[in-house]
Amino acid sequence: MQSYKEPVRGRSKARWCWSTETKLLHSLLFFCLLALTGETVDATEYMIEILAVSSFKSEATLAQAEVEFGTPVSTESLEFVNAASGEEVEFYFVPEPGEPYAGWIFWEWEEMGFFEERNYILYASEGDWSVTPMGCKAISAQVSEDKFLAPNYIFEEVTDGEPDGWEISGAAELSEEEAFRGRRSIKMESEIGTEPHIRVPNIPLEPETRYRLTFWYKITEWEDSGRTSQPIAGDLWSRGEKGQWLVRALVHRNTAGGDPEEVTGEWRKLTAMATTCPEAVFGTLRIWSHSNFSGIFHVDRVFVEKAPEGAPHRVEVSAMKKASDQ
Repeated sequence: MQSYKEPVRGRSKARWCWSTETKLLHSLLFFCLLALTGETVDATEYMIEILAVSSFKSEATLAQAEVEFGTPVSTESLEFVNAASGEEVEFYFVPEPGEPYAGWIFWEWEEMGFFEERNYILYASEGDWSVTPMGCKAISAQVSEDKFLAPNYIFEEVTDGEPDGWEISGAAELSEEEAFRGRRSIKMESEIGTEPHIRVPNIPLEPETRYRLTFWYKITEWEDSGRTSQPIAGDLWSRGEKGQWLVRALVHRNTAGGDPEEVTGEWRKLTAMATTCPEAVFGTLRIWSHSNFSGIFHVDRVFVEKAPEGAPHRVEVSAMKKASDQ
């Protein structure tokens, strides 16, 4: 795990932790600025709303959400708040490698009841972006170092026109036409009776461990065949030493009878989870198009990671907005 630093948050509790010397220096700088300019300069504060939902009763565990700021913010200004109580929540933030102004926030998910939900707010102020993970030491120790089990998960590493670590079959190719973030994605052109796909043949897995498969997709062209249409699917098979198939995590999107305008044009996320059995040692990851689908879609940001038992079933993240607009 990378080194990290403790957050210096710009609201209530964090200010109480400042030393006397820091407060005096801050005050001196403030009055110097006021004397030189005749006015104060306040950094713009932003907020991202996060809704976490449990579909079953669970004990305390680790929760996470992927957030995107889209503009330079100070990672040291980050503050995570329970929206209902207004209390600060301890967290750990990991910037996304190679992607500015985005990352993952981790926090402790308290014991939850059936279909209970909690709302949180992540605050940030304009400032210098840092690539150093930061936050609560106790939570950082729980964050898995194996978040990126799928190699080259954003398809930015390329050799001879092919994404490193991936096998491509059928009418699938690396493309710069669309990307969830970054520059590239995998484009698949599917016709009835074909199943183009990409895969990673061997991913090391641990026995009796819960894993989560997540990826983003965007349909750009689609024809309703009139059949049960499952255009995009992803699966993670775990296998034993002798190669036997053991556990499969499967996720797909059903578009049969749908409105083309609702199906196409937006990036959407699919997620599946499964627990490997005692014999599991490695697995195969595949993202593919069903043979009943006719159309074009793009795939980006394919994650395979350990998922704690009892983690939120669903986490929804809003687009960033100015806190003053709230």
